[in-house]
Amino acid sequence: MKQIKVKAQGKTTTFNLPTSIDEIEYNFLTKVGDSIEIAEFYTLVGLVYSGKINDLVIAGKKNAKNSNIGVIPIFVKSKELKADVKQKLLITSNNLELGVRVAVPSNPLNLSRFMDAITTRVKGAFPELEYDDEHNDTVYFVEFKLIPNRDINGIYNEAPDFSEFKYIEVNNE
Repeated sequence: MKQIKVKAQGKTTTFNLPTSIDEIEYNFLTKVGDSIEIAEFYTLVGLVYSGKINDLVIAGKKNAKNSNIGVIPIFVKSKELKADVKQKLLITSNNLELGVRVAVPSNPLNLSRFMDAITTRVKGAFPELEYDDEHNDTVYFVEFKLIPNRDINGIYNEAPDFSEFKYIEVNNE
């Protein structure tokens, strides 16, 4: 987890952001899923956004909301589709864009909430940020969409072991 403190208007807001998908807690995703009744033939998908902290700060200050942010769709909940929570899904970007946005009001990993916190000016000045910028870590956010099951092209299984194939060899010298 990466801790980022945002100081503005006499208060400090502390964000504890995951630095890998593994740090996004299973219980957090299931709690979101439990709070939403899914219609037949739909899947609740978590859109995991990732970006370097310094890139997000610079993009926010330049008001460049479309910075270099990656997106990975993960499974959260469905009535019919059988997958594990956090399992990565294969969905085209067009189908992701057409999905129904699910607003989770108290979502602590909402990208927009973070961007607003670091870019809201008070008397013309940006908030003060405190974080270890020596390590420009990638941090992760999660937002949610409902996607028709027919728009999910596949589900990643565990990565296969390719060690038996000798296409790349590394030798110590």
